Amino acid sequence: MCIRDRMIYNPITENSYISGSPSNTLWRALPSYSVNSDYYAVGVLAIIYVPKFLPGRVGSIYSIPDNKYYDINFISWTSGNGQGWPGGGSDGSGDGGGGGVSYWRSGPIDPSPNIISVLDISDDQGGRVYVEIKRSMIDIDVHPIGIDNYTIQRFDEPNWVNLGSFGGLGEKVYYYEALTLSDSSYQDSGITGFRVIAQNYFNDYSFMSEIAYGYSVDNLAPDSPENFNFVFNENVLQLTWDSVHDVDFNHYEIDKSADILFETDQYGSVITSGTSYIDLDYIEDSSAEVDCNVVMANDGQFIEFQSTGEEAKFSKQTIMDFIELVESSMPEIFNTQNLAIEK
Repeated sequence: MCIRDRMIYNPITENSYISGSPSNTLWRALPSYSVNSDYYAVGVLAIIYVPKFLPGRVGSIYSIPDNKYYDINFISWTSGNGQGWPGGGSDGSGDGGGGGVSYWRSGPIDPSPNIISVLDISDDQGGRVYVEIKRSMIDIDVHPIGIDNYTIQRFDEPNWVNLGSFGGLGEKVYYYEALTLSDSSYQDSGITGFRVIAQNYFNDYSFMSEIAYGYSVDNLAPDSPENFNFVFNENVLQLTWDSVHDVDFNHYEIDKSADILFETDQYGSVITSGTSYIDLDYIEDSSAEVDCNVVMANDGQFIEFQSTGEEAKFSKQTIMDFIELVESSMPEIFNTQNLAIEK
């Protein structure tokens, strides 16, 4: 409500204008999404604009109790007959005759973009997600302010890291392929936080989305082992196969069944994680949890025995397992070496 001193007050909570009116609101003569400027605890819209020229303009109010912004879209001005605002007469230049303004309110206004979803990219080796982004409400060609750029950020505790940017093109929805820190697995949920920032460089403002979460999944199994063979020797079945060198390889699982189609597994399975191997190639050696280097003479005496926990601590039993494996394997190595020397 306006009175003769050109100020505005809230008739619901105030009987007249006092310093700080209207109560519980701050005002400015610019839209909520416009350039950064201060909000004032006075009716600055009435002070800055001659009422005759209010129609067609947009001001904004910040509501303190609910922490929200609202835009006031002025439509028309009707002059009155009493004392009032300067320029309030029919020609906008007289002493004023009071009057009123018609308007409509839009809001609460939130020009921030919104992350609709963070979805795993299917049929890949993991590490990637699609971030689906709903544009800022002012990312349209006809808007006088507009959005120049969107920036995607990922939360790498304790910091937010920029992943990349793209221009505001007025699309209703954008899709961004983002990298995750790890894949979701039985060991780690892999849940990662993302946010997007909409920016306008010329007017130097930005709007930030809420944080959205998602995770990536390694959807592709490692390559199948090849050249699977067995040798039955002295009541011991020895299985051999070519190593799988996929980066995300974890372990082999050996299934046992009396059914050739493996429709039943009454004999269970064996997982090779934690199993000791001898004579590893470089890739296998570099991914081993515990490494052991042994030099042995052909009489069975040790010349060197050195073991290191590369990825994990190890027990005394692990050392004993290594010794047993070496002692059982060295005769074959010596025999192969002697045959090579003879040739």
